[in-house]
Amino acid sequence: MLKKEWILPLTITMFLLGLLLSNQFQIQTRITSDLTMQKTEHLIAMVKDLKDKRDSLDQEIYSIEEKVNEIQYSGLDTDKIISNLKSEKQKLQIINGESSLTGPGIKIVIEQDSPIIYVDIIRIINELWAAGAEAISINGHRVTFGTTIFYSEKDFNTFVTVNDSLVTYPLIINAIGNSQTLEKGLTLPGGIIDNLALFHAYPYIVQEEEIYVPATKQQPTKNRAKETKLEE
Repeated sequence: MLKKEWILPLTITMFLLGLLLSNQFQIQTRITSDLTMQKTEHLIAMVKDLKDKRDSLDQEIYSIEEKVNEIQYSGLDTDKIISNLKSEKQKLQIINGESSLTGPGIKIVIEQDSPIIYVDIIRIINELWAAGAEAISINGHRVTFGTTIFYSEKDFNTFVTVNDSLVTYPLIINAIGNSQTLEKGLTLPGGIIDNLALFHAYPYIVQEEEIYVPATKQQPTKNRAKETKLEE
């Protein structure tokens, strides 16, 4: 028979173990409903988000091509041409994540005890883009059109990965843009934050006057790009 002095510590230990197992079960249960088990409408929504992002980039490329043609045939002086090209190059560097940025925005902090999976992170990122974010990073990893967000299991724990790199808690998502608009995009009734609350996950959002987003550590691939020269 257990001594009385062991009853309280044992009870506390079993209680904490129960919480841990419950949290782990909840995470594993949600992972089994990832992309392979998502409802059709959810998959359609995720594909639409990716398509919208790709269309936006295609439109940006088209706009730049139009401006190149305009510069080519406008008879502008050399200094003006160089200035315009530098401006377009800077825009492309921002899109590709090649340059670090600072500006107003929000910080989203996700603590370790939050039962959040990688799909939730993707949805948060998509909501930020939709709300007008100019640049985003996760734990120092710049998010671009080529970023891969997934998960990995290690020592019976589940972790989020960014470009195959494991990111540890707390997860900190930095987003540059209009801080009020970005926060509203996440906290709309029935939105991503409300949905996470159903699973007892409560990320907190902080508006800041200056957010830092680093440059990407991966250079953009140019598998189909070919160098061309403007006709003189």
